[in-house]
Amino acid sequence: MSEWQDSILVLMKDFGAWALVVSIVVNIIISVLGIIPSVFLTGANLVLFGFWFGTGLSFVGETLGALVSFWLYRKGLQAFLPARFQQYRLLQRLKHAQGTSLFMTLLSLRLLPFVPSGVVNVAAAFSQASALLFLCATMIGKVPAMLLEALSVQEVLHFSWVGKLLLAGISVYMLYYLLKKKKNRGLV
Repeated sequence: MSEWQDSILVLMKDFGAWALVVSIVVNIIISVLGIIPSVFLTGANLVLFGFWFGTGLSFVGETLGALVSFWLYRKGLQAFLPARFQQYRLLQRLKHAQGTSLFMTLLSLRLLPFVPSGVVNVAAAFSQASALLFLCATMIGKVPAMLLEALSVQEVLHFSWVGKLLLAGISVYMLYYLLKKKKNRGLV
């Protein structure tokens, strides 16, 4: 386990019955900050509460965190978002999208595994999405993402150091390959 995960695990064990509330509050804080991966908290939840309950708890925490982030970002984003960021095509599309089109766009962003949750929260806050539309797209989109995250964490927690080394090697190679490909296109 990582240092973050160990710290969260110790903290949650110290809170006993309140560990559920602590997990949800920490997940909300992680979501609002938008820079700390929630995978560490998911790992702690799986260790403390088992696979299914821990996954469900992480899902509830991440969903509530996304909703709180959406609300906070919406309150502050319009006033502080520099004009140059408002020119991005995705933000313009979201700003003018409504109904089913907006729902499907937000759902699609949630379903993409490499789009950080914070990016989706900021994009949604910039849009005309109601809290209910955002919540529905978030809940539906987070189900597969949460299951994938929980299964990945479960595997990392339970397979040997050889498997972890192999996974790290494959990850480093994939990162190298992607950066090389982007550099050849002139994107980096």
